[in-house]
Formats: sequence, C-alpha cells, structure tokens
Amino acid sequence: MFDAQVYDYDHIQYQFSDIVLKCIQKYYPGVEELNLLHKIVPYNSVGSLAKKVGKDLADTDFYERFDNLIAEYVLPLVPSDLLVQRFGNIRINVPNQDQSGTVLPFHQGQWVGNGLGLRTIWLPFTECFESNSLQIIQQYESRLLTKQCLKYNWSCEDFEEHCLNSCKPVNINTDQFILFTQENIHGAVPNRTGYTRISIDVRVLLRDGQPHRKWPGSYFRILGDSNIQSRNVEISDTDNVVMYAEYEGFKTQYIDLYFQTLTVKEYCNRMGYIFPHQTGDNEGRNHVYLEYLINQGKVDHILMFSIFSLPDDIDRRNYIMNLSLDKGVKLHFANEEFVLDNQEVLDKIEYIRNFTKDWSNPVNENKFMVF
Repeated sequence: MFDAQVYDYDHIQYQFSDIVLKCIQKYYPGVEELNLLHKIVPYNSVGSLAKKVGKDLADTDFYERFDNLIAEYVLPLVPSDLLVQRFGNIRINVPNQDQSGTVLPFHQGQWVGNGLGLRTIWLPFTECFESNSLQIIQQYESRLLTKQCLKYNWSCEDFEEHCLNSCKPVNINTDQFILFTQENIHGAVPNRTGYTRISIDVRVLLRDGQPHRKWPGSYFRILGDSNIQSRNVEISDTDNVVMYAEYEGFKTQYIDLYFQTLTVKEYCNRMGYIFPHQTGDNEGRNHVYLEYLINQGKVDHILMFSIFSLPDDIDRRNYIMNLSLDKGVKLHFANEEFVLDNQEVLDKIEYIRNFTKDWSNPVNENKFMVF
C-alpha cells in the first residue's frame, strides 16, 4: 500500500491546484496555467517561489483540506494515529532544469534524515508524465540497490546509473497521488516534456514509528491541528523575559549553546520579540534552575529551544509544566513555536512527546545490511 501505489481522489472536491495557482499569482499574476509556469517565472526565481508558496498555503485552508484527504484516504491504511508534516514541500520541475545543474539526484528518505516510521504522500497539481515527473524504484529493488551500494561503495555516478536503469516515471493526473516509504529510491531526470510539473510531498509519522531527524512538534504536527501559523503571544515592555538553555534532554544534550541561541533568536525575529538576557541550567542538575526561575515569581516569559528541552522524565516534566501554569510563567518553545500558557497546550506537548520512543538511526541499521 506504500510501495508507490497510486490512489484516486476527488480533485474537484479538494481544489488543491486552484489554491496553489492563486498563491503563485500573488507573485506572478501572469501565470494562468501551472504547467506553463516556466514561460512567466524566471528560472533563478523558481526555488524561492516554491518556498514562498509552501508557507503561504498556511494562510489558506489548504492544510485543512489536506488533513481531510489524509483522514479519508491514508488514515484507514495505518493501524493507529499519525502525525503530519507541518509544512509540505512544494516541488517545481521546469523543462530543461539540467541546464542549471538542478536535477534532483536519486536518494531515499532514510538517507536524508527521515526515519523508517515516515510515509510520503506525493500529490501533483499538474499532469505528470515521463521526464517531468518523479522517477521511483519499487521497495524490493530499492533495498537490493541500497545493499549493493553500501557493499561496493559506489560512487555518485555509479549509483545514478544503476537507479536510471531501474526507475520508472510516476505517470498520474491531478486526481491521483502516490504513497511511498523512506526506502523507495527516487529522483528526477532532465525534463524534456516542455511542461512544468508542480507537486507537493507531505510526510506522515506513524505511531511508535522511527522519525530520526524529523522531530515531532517542529517538523510534525497533530492531524487536524491545521492552524499552523505561529501563535504570537504578546510580550509587553514591562514583562521580564529570559532565554533558558540546558543539556539534559536525550534530544538536546548535543545541541550546543550556539545553536540553541540561534533558534531562539530566529524565533524572536519571527515573533517581533527583543532577544532577552540569556541563562541556563548547570549540566547534570535535572532542570533545578528552570524550576527556580518559575518559582521565584520574577519572570513572565522563559524562551527555550524546544519541548525536548523539558525533562525527559514524564513526572518531572509535568511538574515543571504545571508549575509554570500555576505561577503564570509562559514557556516558549522556539523550535516548535509553542507557548505553554494553558492546559490544552500542555496536553498537546505530552501527546507529541509520547508519540514515539523509537529514536534509532536507519543509516546505522543499513550498515548491517551488507554482511
């Protein structure tokens, strides 16, 4: 069911292509047909346009509609609940993209930070055929190629050649999508069709699945929680604010101060906050300074790197979060853009933090495939 199988859906009901076209016309009003976008949009602007559209879709009901599609077509295929990628990846494949050296190389999700608990929904907004479409390899053959690639240490050129000999184009229409795993090798070839292909890929994480580098909360959200724009909680000029860093979490122990600070600074820029005084816990002290900051009653907002900066122990974590609610101290989590200021957010944090406990690395697992 997730081995590049094709599924039909009612594109008239969902109107994805119409929403995407309107987002593109915000920047290029002359684009009237998505598959002819290359006639209007300069090639060196295609990449930035894809990023803008991906974000702008959050200002529409696109992701609410996409969640409905997942609930209708994908959720029945899995044994339990799932998380869904916060922002989908918009892909724009214009004709002759190889002339600028931007052909998507063959790869598989597990090689680019995706755990084996992820599944990919690949849905086009234009007709996809032959060289303008995604090129994909079935899972069984992908596993064989992976094993041989690792065993014989193929060069990039060798790997591409083997993939080109095994791949097939995804020939589907705008009323279809495919589902595939993070083991399905896929990529692109030079587009010689004369038409642009525009598509979106959205990943979902299965319950207890392996996410690897795609963290729940920042990369994944709860299905149905499609209000994914950042919630800007006011910080007044008279509020006392600090940034708090720590190294206790199993996910944060190797995130050094520079990167924690960088994430919080970017969060402040997005929210319009002034970057505050920086402080943090002593390593190995089980978040006692965070508890002190909340308890002393002199701080209104504490800005942290992530919900994974909270204690790993569930009882200790819930104590800290409930204490912050009782004391009226708002905890900001920059990586997820959450603000803990009510019970609903606390419940969301717990749901996400407990969604999976499989933090193994698929690349390490692949190393044993060759023996």
